[in-house]
Amino acid sequence: MRRNHLTAIVITVIAMLSSCNKESYIELPLIEDSERSEVADLNANILNGHEYVDLGLSVKWATCNVDAQYPEDFGGYYAWGDNQPYSHIAHVLDSIGINREDVIPTSASFNSLVMFRVDAVGRALIKKGIDIAQYKWGEGWRLPSKSEFDELLDNCIWQEVNVDDAVYFKVTSKIPGYTDRYIILPNTGLRFVDNETEFTEDMVYWTGTIHHDDMINLFVYNTKERYNYMSGAAVGYPVRPVCK
Repeated sequence: MRRNHLTAIVITVIAMLSSCNKESYIELPLIEDSERSEVADLNANILNGHEYVDLGLSVKWATCNVDAQYPEDFGGYYAWGDNQPYSHIAHVLDSIGINREDVIPTSASFNSLVMFRVDAVGRALIKKGIDIAQYKWGEGWRLPSKSEFDELLDNCIWQEVNVDDAVYFKVTSKIPGYTDRYIILPNTGLRFVDNETEFTEDMVYWTGTIHHDDMINLFVYNTKERYNYMSGAAVGYPVRPVCK
């Protein structure tokens, strides 16, 4: 995936009611309640203190990422199956004698990721298998499956919103009776073991679907094409929870 570093993020994008009352890992200015959409009344559904939207699909979608305060916040980056923010992965590698430089992809090549996908850390995370959505938000919340993300893609209108080089998607239901309901998904980028965030043309989120023993299915959204992509567990991506 191609990358393009962002140097500034100024948030004035469309937002929805209520915080997700979790610490945000990206410092963003808050949007005043008076500026929030009237659609907020449709989003007054709460589970364990976290808000969701019923888009008429098989699951209900949270309005925020894990660790985000508002829908436009990035939230935390997690390795798959882990229960701590991604920044601690570097210390884990140090503790088992893996050189970080050996597992950090460069802009020229992703070859070093091959090692990362099959190393002991990735396998241990898959075996650990913690669902960070349930772990942080409680019973009823979980990671979406790959098919549930595909359902979101197939049954919603995806509108790209660009604000000062930051990219968001307003995802509005096409299901009759639900067409005035939407969620906001920020393109948060991804994080590697050097704890630097990289941004790509593709928006990427974790799913709960294991492709095979060493790989996890990601949800990847690209305005130009649709394709399947897998990742090793020990790469940092955001999480957007779902509930029934």
